[in-house]
Amino acid sequence: MSEHPALERGRLLYQQRHYESAGAEYLRVLSDEPQNAPAQAMLSLCSMHLSRWKEAVRQAKEAVALDPQEVLAHHALAVIMLNANRLDEAEKAIQNALELNPEDCDLWHILGSCSVHRQHWKSALEAAERGLSLEPSHSNCRNLRSLSLMKLGRLEAAREGLRDELAADPQNPDTLANMGFASLHARNSREALDFFKQALRVDPEHEYARAGLMEGLRAGYPLYGLVLRFFLWMSSFSREAQQAILLGMWLGEKAIVYLAQQYPVLRPFVRPLVICYTLFAYLTWVAKPLTNLMLRFNPYGKLVLNKDEIDQSTLVAGCLGLAGIFFGLSFVSGPLAFLTSIFLLTLVVPLTAIHDCPEGSPRKTMTRAAAALALVGAVGLLLLLAGQKSGFRLLNIYFQLLVPCQFLAMYLTTIDPEKGHD
Repeated sequence: MSEHPALERGRLLYQQRHYESAGAEYLRVLSDEPQNAPAQAMLSLCSMHLSRWKEAVRQAKEAVALDPQEVLAHHALAVIMLNANRLDEAEKAIQNALELNPEDCDLWHILGSCSVHRQHWKSALEAAERGLSLEPSHSNCRNLRSLSLMKLGRLEAAREGLRDELAADPQNPDTLANMGFASLHARNSREALDFFKQALRVDPEHEYARAGLMEGLRAGYPLYGLVLRFFLWMSSFSREAQQAILLGMWLGEKAIVYLAQQYPVLRPFVRPLVICYTLFAYLTWVAKPLTNLMLRFNPYGKLVLNKDEIDQSTLVAGCLGLAGIFFGLSFVSGPLAFLTSIFLLTLVVPLTAIHDCPEGSPRKTMTRAAAALALVGAVGLLLLLAGQKSGFRLLNIYFQLLVPCQFLAMYLTTIDPEKGHD
């Protein structure tokens, strides 16, 4: 049976990223051949690229139902579920595809990409190497392998693989972006910026390269370099491990303070540690939005900042500006102005966390938490202004809740709202 002529037109349009037109071609095929599972699968991918998530999920499931033995149908369902942040369903779909065709390198790359989303780097490396055992020149698997090696601390092996891939395809934006991050890991921000710029010249909408470029620009500020090294080190762990490390650091600081209270001889040693920990923690929370504020005056930086980063930096500017005003007033009006400046300095932390959370329910939850925390602190200050000592109690609650609020923010940043549900 000959292939429907609209299938080839659809494939060409899809490769050229004309997803609306490609979808129209696949609909033509389906109007003549309603049981054509490959056309249904490709139509679902077009819907995904057009952010029609419910349609994409429905169409991909219909493709699987039309022909459960069609690998492309399971492939499309896995890609859509992966991009819709429905990882369990993505992994189930890709396993079904691999049962039908375990020799398809693209399928192993998708399985590895699921592990990347979970930041399970060993699993991602295993999937990449399985794909490369079938096709050693497979570009996506080679990039996946290098990324996994980088996150596992095997930087030189990662860079070697990326250099080989660049020699084969110098214009691959994924490889260029990965080379940029490898350079950041090697503390060479200038080289990293060159790679990120090359990647964006090839694909101006490459978000991974844009995010890397922002990190490279921020690395030009001395204090941020220290924070960046911490962030890169943390990125080598799974999300669960990152949360455990940060929780352990916070509990460790609490334990040290408790010991100092029990054994006064330790206090001269504990106080500098606590001060350093507090300053570093504050810096990790505000370093990105603060450097984004500076990048708004950078000729190149202001071109690549997105709306969230601009809004976040505006919040920082407002809080820090008001904090500076009240700090200046404290020299003439007393301790309440000083307390207000401290309140505004610390309020930066929960407010900027709002834009770190993905849009949807995580961001709404963080907005409510930050507003409630700000209200507690503001009411405390107003009570003090009215001469009510109970204001100190509310301010103490505000300061005690700052760190738990950040742990909430860290949890919410790991949640990507699932798309395509009915």
